[in-house]
Amino acid sequence: MLLPLGLFANNIEVSNVSLSWQNTTTQTVLVQFDVSWENAWRISVGPI
Repeated sequence: MLLPLGLFANNIEVSNVSLSWQNTTTQTVLVQFDVSWENAWRISVGPI
């Protein structure tokens, strides 16, 4: 059994929110947005 590692972030910000597609038959909508937060990490290469 795999247990998730504890991950922490603060000052979460959601920006550039847009509704770009709607299907009234299936009652779905495409929502696009950017998420940023402090204590984020970034890698410049693929998984090793």
